[in-house]
Amino acid sequence: MPTPLTSSAALSTAPAAELAAATPAASVAVSPPSPVAPEAAAQVAQALHGLDPFMPLLLALVLAAGLWRYLALRRRHLGQAALRASLGAATPAAPESNGPWGGLALLALAVFALCAWGVHGGPGHAAWQALDTAAEQGATLRMQQVSTAGLATLRALTDSGDVLFLALLSLAVTGLLAWRRRWLDLQVWVFFIVAQGLLIRVFKLTFERVRPENLHGLVLSGDSFPSGHAAGSLLAYTLLAALMTAALPRAQRVAWLVLAWGWALAIGVSRVVLAAHWASDVLAGWALGTASLCLALYALRRLRA
Repeated sequence: MPTPLTSSAALSTAPAAELAAATPAASVAVSPPSPVAPEAAAQVAQALHGLDPFMPLLLALVLAAGLWRYLALRRRHLGQAALRASLGAATPAAPESNGPWGGLALLALAVFALCAWGVHGGPGHAAWQALDTAAEQGATLRMQQVSTAGLATLRALTDSGDVLFLALLSLAVTGLLAWRRRWLDLQVWVFFIVAQGLLIRVFKLTFERVRPENLHGLVLSGDSFPSGHAAGSLLAYTLLAALMTAALPRAQRVAWLVLAWGWALAIGVSRVVLAAHWASDVLAGWALGTASLCLALYALRRLRA
């Protein structure tokens, strides 16, 4: 695998002049301005870097709070069912199963574990290296043919998975769910968005994988594995689609879910094309985001039952 020149533990914002000098003329001229303000993105990245020592503790607290709340809701629901039974009232019929979400979550977690193990010296390490090298070389060749407008489009796409953008989106969705008094959906949304964000940061600190060389002046924070853009966008956009289309006909709901899923996949691809991540980082991010999404849908189904 090519040796990256940029330390992933630091923020990377290469000036345009340095980029022009370090890259072939056909590759990149001057990176267009990012839709997400670079100053704001850099400040967020710096704040996250300062919080890194506390991330494991914060994650443990969030997971403990989520488990406590889940068990409390389950106890309340079981108590209500027992009360209805003692009064002779009809009990709402429970679904025959909890759907495929539990099994899919376990499968996605297994894929993530295999990827993490292989990338960091386990079985198949050479194959993962070959994948990353091939993807990097292909992205480099592709970027030599991209126009300034195409680069701007890629950056806009990748910024839609940025931590700042997703944080603002999450706050807006939280406000909407509270306004509609959808308290269960609100709790599940907040818990999984926050928990996964903390988990990604802990994984980055644990694996300490160096990123590819930053050729396009992106604001990068944290280490490379796994891709937070890939995991965060897959969870946020697809869970949002699932919550907002719950009352729609099945065909329309599936269409919105596929659209959200496809957008998240495109964000992940943009991270490889823009040399912000190795391909295996993005695959691991997709697997982690899929696991979080399936667990969120599993929890919703169990609690609504």
